[in-house]
Amino acid sequence: MYCPNCACELPTVAKFCVRCGATTRFVEAVSSARPFVSIPLGPTPVITPKRLGDQVYCGKCGTKAIGGNLFCTSCGNPLYEDDVPGPPNLLTHSDAEVRETEFTPILPTALHHNSATVQIQETTATEDVLAPLEPIPDAPGGTLTEPISSSVIPGANAVATNGIEPPVVRFVLQALGTMLTVSVIAFAVADDIARSALSVWLPLLVAGFILPFLLYRTIKTLGTLKHLSVADEAVGQARIRLLKQSIVFGVLFTIISSGVGYGIGTSGSETHRLLTDEDRYAAIGKRISDQRNSGGATVPTQIAMYDRLEPDVRDFARICATLHAELTVFDGKYPGQHQTTEASLHNIDNGAKRAALLLQEIEVARRIASLEGTQQWTVWKSDMLPLLDQEDALN
Repeated sequence: MYCPNCACELPTVAKFCVRCGATTRFVEAVSSARPFVSIPLGPTPVITPKRLGDQVYCGKCGTKAIGGNLFCTSCGNPLYEDDVPGPPNLLTHSDAEVRETEFTPILPTALHHNSATVQIQETTATEDVLAPLEPIPDAPGGTLTEPISSSVIPGANAVATNGIEPPVVRFVLQALGTMLTVSVIAFAVADDIARSALSVWLPLLVAGFILPFLLYRTIKTLGTLKHLSVADEAVGQARIRLLKQSIVFGVLFTIISSGVGYGIGTSGSETHRLLTDEDRYAAIGKRISDQRNSGGATVPTQIAMYDRLEPDVRDFARICATLHAELTVFDGKYPGQHQTTEASLHNIDNGAKRAALLLQEIEVARRIASLEGTQQWTVWKSDMLPLLDQEDALN
């Protein structure tokens, strides 16, 4: 907590500022402008503190005085410097009291004077000219002509956070959420590009809906850190460091997720094509078998059957060549499936050989169709039957 009058850092239980005596009951936001100090040294009515052993108590309310205080934290009664005790003693103070008094000392020793009342004059945001300081007759050097630095009065440049810590953890969590969302989008887009289809659409839709909200919150928190860095150089350095690390990790996450998505999409696309081509292979093979079984037992009916069969046979030959190439790639990527892949390759190779024989049979049937009566039977026996025997041998 900070004093609303002089920006002095105070324990959370203080009712009055220990440096200027101002009440902390209604704490206002402290201006980020550097405060200026004037110390009039007129006589001030003071109720002398009471000393019991090594401990000093306020003469007005009896509250135990804490080391470094110029005013009582309970009633605001000024304390003489000579009567102010030293740092908290663990033997006479409770752990809670010691923790509550762990804050930066108020002023250098050179500015502590008996019966001195410290007043802070803050400049407003619209002032262009700083008001001159009041002279300090008893101060070393005669007159205080320079403003006290924020390094002398810790917390003097603090923004209106009233003791709230910088939202570093919140920024880290929001940045991680943003990076995760961007990574999901990058993964889905890369996977869809590899598959040439919109397959991962649900995660892409959800991530695209969440991303604007996360970006807004992250940028807002970053702006808060930037505002805090004006008063605290350490916060500014932490903000820059966090921003750089977030950018680096965000780029790495995006690249890795894109690579993984593209790899999975490529593998999935290859597997999908392989399964599709196997279905086409089985469908065309069945159609060829049905047409051959439907052919009659005469030479003219067989010639007509071969004429209808030619388009399917040529498609069958092409699909066999495609499947052979795809299964070869599949066997290299998945060696654990080698036996199954090898059996599939053997069947595909037999199918390619059968397609080659069928194309030769179609050519023979076309030549026989141009002959007359008995000549057709003669050429059938001499040219067609050997090809049919080779085809039967493939079984």
